[in-house]
Amino acid sequence: MTIHFNSILWRLPMCKDCGCSTATHPLFPGSQQKLKISGTIKSTRKISIEESLFQKNQNNASENRQFFATEKLKVINVMSSPGSGKTTLLSKLLGEMKEHYSLAVLVGDQETTIDADRYAKQGVLAKQINTHAACHLDAKRIRENLVDLPNHLQLLVIENVGNLVCPAVFDLGEELKIALLSTPEGEEKPLKYPVLFHDADVIVLSKCDLIEVLNYDLDLVTKNIRSLNPSAPLILCSTKSGLGISELKETLEKSLSLKENAYVPGHTSNAHIN
Repeated sequence: MTIHFNSILWRLPMCKDCGCSTATHPLFPGSQQKLKISGTIKSTRKISIEESLFQKNQNNASENRQFFATEKLKVINVMSSPGSGKTTLLSKLLGEMKEHYSLAVLVGDQETTIDADRYAKQGVLAKQINTHAACHLDAKRIRENLVDLPNHLQLLVIENVGNLVCPAVFDLGEELKIALLSTPEGEEKPLKYPVLFHDADVIVLSKCDLIEVLNYDLDLVTKNIRSLNPSAPLILCSTKSGLGISELKETLEKSLSLKENAYVPGHTSNAHIN
């Protein structure tokens, strides 16, 4: 199956100010070309400002990546739609992993500390980042919030704002990208939002206990994902049954070369950081 993408539509603004509309990507070969807008100089200036914001984030992400490497800190960026089960899955996964690794979570939401509180109930150290009007986390926010975390962490998990578009193109300096798709979202979602699934290092299909109830076409969603990303591990998970949790843990350990014997449990506070 051949998938055609409209590079012009990709260049149209998806956010008011964030600069994601200036991002380029191999999936959209025409995206390097300037979009012709009939209008005033103000339109041209707006594109220049957006490009500057996006490039600044890329520079900040490079600095983050260098810092993480120096600190030997493994960083994962988890992205999905709102309500796909990120927090439920990660709190269960990290609730087990914290017994073997020094870890923390940065949680992105527009408002509230609901998700950070949920991590805390599992004994996982979490810092809430409220983005307010912003639709994604950026590299600068990540770096600013590192100061509140303990030294000598082995693993940092970033739960990005629920959004399949902007988080996919904003590099945070992470080593591993996880794309999470839930069964209630349907089988076509990867084709509608291809960048995230194309770039993901690991793809998780969540809420798999609903496959029979929803008459979900597992073969079709697999075909759609593989048309974009032939090689990333595809892990079927259910927090209700426990399906895939161990497999996901082992995949992350292998992909990140985590050293279990480097940590003595009990050194990390179970409280959430205000």
